Amino acid sequence: MVYDDKASLVDRVVCVDYGARGVVSKLYQAAYTVVGRPLCKTAAQVLEKLISAGGSVLLATGFRVLRFGGRYETDGVISSTVLASILSREFNADVGVVVDSGFGQIFKSLADEGGLKRLKILELPPGDMTRQNIFKRFVEELNPSISIAVERPAANFKGVYHNSRGQDISSLHSKIDQLLKELRDDGVPLIAVGDGGNEVGMAVVREAVEEYVPYGRVCVCGCGGGIASSTACDYPVIASVSDLGVYGILALLTDGSKMLPPPSLLEKIFDRALEMGCVDAVYGPGYRGVDGVDVYSIQSVIKTIQSVIKSTITTASRKPPPPKN
Repeated sequence: MVYDDKASLVDRVVCVDYGARGVVSKLYQAAYTVVGRPLCKTAAQVLEKLISAGGSVLLATGFRVLRFGGRYETDGVISSTVLASILSREFNADVGVVVDSGFGQIFKSLADEGGLKRLKILELPPGDMTRQNIFKRFVEELNPSISIAVERPAANFKGVYHNSRGQDISSLHSKIDQLLKELRDDGVPLIAVGDGGNEVGMAVVREAVEEYVPYGRVCVCGCGGGIASSTACDYPVIASVSDLGVYGILALLTDGSKMLPPPSLLEKIFDRALEMGCVDAVYGPGYRGVDGVDVYSIQSVIKTIQSVIKSTITTASRKPPPPKN
């Protein structure tokens, strides 16, 4: 990768393979080939342009973990809370959040920790499209200029939702991916943040998912497909942990170094998430982390991102300084 500016460096930081899954570099390269520019910066630019003009945001998140009783994993939920709080506070943007039934209170509680008081939340039941009209009314009221999906599962081309182990999790999740697709078809652009290829928006890297990600082409549930998402997006963001991709986007907004969560706030949100039943997808209940990466390591990555943003780096091809006399 050519580090042509801070944006490329931010992408590089969020794509370090902290969890040693061995797939992030392949997925990133595939997405970069599609976009042609640093991913976090591209997403940040379109997001800021739309909300600065008074636009509102529809946010979708929440990935339930089968082996831990269907609880929400921390990845996605944590960073979405931070993102919603920042967009509301710094840009005065209206934010609406769509989650699975029974999980709205979790997000509301986390939003309270993040200082977010103005928030619309819609809960949708798993596997049920009968409330589609309710979603449409929610969208009409919010009138979003852009949608953002963070670590939100999407069905494969067979219509089946999978976790990273290739297991069928369709019964646990509402079909928010399909609703976001319809919204995108109606002209609302979609930013999608993912780390494994089975999330909303990751159809843009489907070939890479099928080639490099375990169960990408063939799952274990017998549906005849793999875990690769069939839902595309306009602005993909790939990271080794989806939360880190969100922090990369925040960092590349105007005054980005001020947009990132301070350690104390991040720890408060983590603690509340665990109290509300969220789990780390790798280590389970009680672990203060995301995808097996502990909260202090996440804070270190955020600090590194801040250092990049505050640095004087402009381009890798810049002329060398003149020789000293």
